[in-house]
Amino acid sequence: MPIKEESFRIGSGRYVQGPGYLEKTWDEIRRLGTAPLIIGGKTALAIARGQIESSLRAGCKKYEFITHTGTCNEPRAKELAQLAEEKGYDVIVGVGGGVICDFAKLCGHFAQLPVLTIPTSSATCAAYTPMSIRYTPEGKTVGSLHFDHEVGGVIADTEILGRQPVRLLLAGIFDALAKFIEIKQRFTEETKDYPIGLNYAYTMAKASYALLTGITEKCIRDLEKGEITQDVEN
Repeated sequence: MPIKEESFRIGSGRYVQGPGYLEKTWDEIRRLGTAPLIIGGKTALAIARGQIESSLRAGCKKYEFITHTGTCNEPRAKELAQLAEEKGYDVIVGVGGGVICDFAKLCGHFAQLPVLTIPTSSATCAAYTPMSIRYTPEGKTVGSLHFDHEVGGVIADTEILGRQPVRLLLAGIFDALAKFIEIKQRFTEETKDYPIGLNYAYTMAKASYALLTGITEKCIRDLEKGEITQDVEN
């Protein structure tokens, strides 16, 4: 009998997606707090900062942008957690790819603050998952840290994601396809009494696999033309 899960962290507290959704940044932040510490990669902030800041000016009185170019590491995460406490920030926002999203979650963990992620790449599921993959500042693998809570929210602006290289879209697609391959290994002919959560996960992974294998080639062509079609949204 597989081990029964003690809790289900379904994903994120809230997920919003669509073109131009960076305009909703302040609306999503203020569900979680009033003073965000916004952490992003250099390229991600170059792309998204203007729209984020424009949204914040609608009502946010206090915020700060931090550019992070290193690994997802604990020493720097603890430094920023302390900064958030000293300056009175009450929500962490991560803007960027997988490393930044993992790093923002790690900062939020040490600061004991809610986290909102704004992915600029769909190459990983880091914006959504309740865990961070950690490294040393020098880049040596440390291991994963699983959290007992979900990400507070995700904003997926498809105009921003539509600018990513096709290779990043494909990386995310293959990451999603792998979920079905992985979960199939937990099922055997001998064992029939599975937790209902595992069965639901299997069903969702199978449906995603079928969807993605059917639309990927078209999505590549659409993205290359800069078109955010319904298939790309899906």
